Amino acid sequence: MTRKIIGALVAGTIALLGSLFADQSPISALILSVLVGGITLLTQLLVDFEERLHSIEARQYTGSRDAEAAQLIRQVADSALEEEHVTDLLKSLARFNGDVSFTVKAFAELEIARLSELLRQLKSGKAVYEDGEDHDWILGLTTIARDTIDATSTTSVDGYGESFKGGFWASDHGQRYLKAQAEAVKRESAKRPGENIVIRRLFIMERSDDLVDPDFLAIVHSQTAVDIRVRALHYDQVPPIFLRSSVDFILFDTQIAYELIPAPSSHQQPGYLMTQLLTKRQDVTNRKDRFETLWNLAIRDLDATPSPPLNDPA
Repeated sequence: MTRKIIGALVAGTIALLGSLFADQSPISALILSVLVGGITLLTQLLVDFEERLHSIEARQYTGSRDAEAAQLIRQVADSALEEEHVTDLLKSLARFNGDVSFTVKAFAELEIARLSELLRQLKSGKAVYEDGEDHDWILGLTTIARDTIDATSTTSVDGYGESFKGGFWASDHGQRYLKAQAEAVKRESAKRPGENIVIRRLFIMERSDDLVDPDFLAIVHSQTAVDIRVRALHYDQVPPIFLRSSVDFILFDTQIAYELIPAPSSHQQPGYLMTQLLTKRQDVTNRKDRFETLWNLAIRDLDATPSPPLNDPA
């Protein structure tokens, strides 16, 4: 404040001397000097007030952000997710400084937004990948499965029309999925001797002669070789009530259902329409009951040796 008063006095003195040199009357010069000094002091006070106001607002904003951050940290600590993984994510975000390019920054923000949306959907009970087949979910779920993987495999989703030949199981994605299942069996066997993960696959097919087809038997052998139990069923043996809904799904530990929805034949995008994950207990239980019914209808496990066709119920 002392500096502000001295500055005002200096400004007033300069105005006084200037007025006197300009041959103005002493009274006019004194009035002008007081006016200039007062305006100078008032201006300094206003500038100082604005700076203090900005400082208070900044502290309030920082305090609000700190309080929000502290609240989020407490919520993360109470979350069902492992705190270590969340902390690693936050540390990675903190290291993402301003030295990155616009493209890298934009891509990172896109992936963060996708992860945030996936978590929101999973909590709501249903996550949807709308651009056809998602290649990451099925592999990730296989990697973390501990007890059971129950899956159906239909010609409409995993094959081409009426046969499995040249379909999903012949693709690179199918082979990586099969490899992930083999690794899951080895992993759980090593972690829990005598308590291996149980993987069951039910093939639902169009033609009875597929059971003796060398290509289909090769698929069966590739799965039984890694301790996957395999059975087969004709579409004619599927109860009509099940045909009104999806019969192609995978259950992981009876806690989450993975479904790949084929595109309608008239759809402009051939192949798959979407992929969805179901986490609501009722949805998963419905598919578990459906799988057990179909599995029991198939009666027996298959191996890679030629077998007679299943009896046609018609």
